[in-house]
Amino acid sequence: MENNIIFHSNGSRNLAANKFLRSLFGNYVDEVHRYAHKYNDYIHSYNERQQATALVPALVPISKGIFLEQPIRRKTRGVDIAPHGWVDYWVESTNRYIYLIEHKHSYFNLNNLFINADLKNNHLVMLDQLKKLNKSQIKNNLDNGFKNKQIYKLGLHTMYGYEKAKSDKDFNYKNSGHLFGQLKKFSVFEELDFNYAGASFITKRHSFDSDSRKVIHFPGLIFLAKLETVR
Repeated sequence: MENNIIFHSNGSRNLAANKFLRSLFGNYVDEVHRYAHKYNDYIHSYNERQQATALVPALVPISKGIFLEQPIRRKTRGVDIAPHGWVDYWVESTNRYIYLIEHKHSYFNLNNLFINADLKNNHLVMLDQLKKLNKSQIKNNLDNGFKNKQIYKLGLHTMYGYEKAKSDKDFNYKNSGHLFGQLKKFSVFEELDFNYAGASFITKRHSFDSDSRKVIHFPGLIFLAKLETVR
């Protein structure tokens, strides 16, 4: 990996999940770098759907199988509805655990470290999706041979951290350690519910924003994750 990655697990003793998430984030960061070097573009600066460009290759080395937009059973007022709902990523890890991943992607202003309404809403929607995800919704999966496997639901919230300055000499963020320090060990996100977090310094690249007449720097890739057992 080209840059240091800060990973925080909130004291979790789930060694298998810790390893999976650490590897996932590390691979994701590596894919962002690989793509940038090859195409001179940064995946993390785009929207949620484009993140699959990096997330899928990041999952491949740590997975036995991956299914995007996995169909599940949804209920409205207690009644099954059609079409079914979907989970963003269904993953069987190399140690044969199942992860049902709901993913969100947001933009985070590193100038003021403010959690805006869009970021907060994305996180709350993700948590609501996790809350509603249970074994009755994945009954077909269980019937197809996963009855005896440990199944987790994982909310993965990735963030594109950016800052604005009058010139490229005025940027504050230089490396992952400084980024982590400014995030105050992720306590700036304390109003959000998560049990894993990570951050990595990505690039010194910058561009000019004609609207604000400022230079935009996009150094940070941040993730918050909420892991729970499917019951």
